[in-house]
Amino acid sequence: MKITFLGKDPESRESDCPSLYDTDRHTYLVQGWKITIDDSAAIVGHFDADGRPAGRELIKDPDIVSGCVRARDLLWGLAIPHADYKPVMA
Repeated sequence: MKITFLGKDPESRESDCPSLYDTDRHTYLVQGWKITIDDSAAIVGHFDADGRPAGRELIKDPDIVSGCVRARDLLWGLAIPHADYKPVMA
C-alpha cells in the first residue's frame, strides 16, 4: 500500500501523533494515540527522524485530551472493525 502524508495537528511537536495519510486504496490511515477508558488521559507515541519508535508520553492536560477525544469520536464511525480488518500485502 502506498501512503501519502496529508497533515497533522499543527499544535503537536514534530515527532508526535496524530498524523493523517491518504492511501492508494481510496482510504485514510490515521496514526494516532491511545485514550484511557475514562477519557482522562492520552498516550502519544514519539518517533525519531527515521520513523522508529522513540518512546511514549502520558498526557493529562484536559485541553489536549479533550481534543484527542473529539478527533477519536469524529473518526470512530469511519474505522474498519478489527474483526473485519484484512491487511493486503503488496
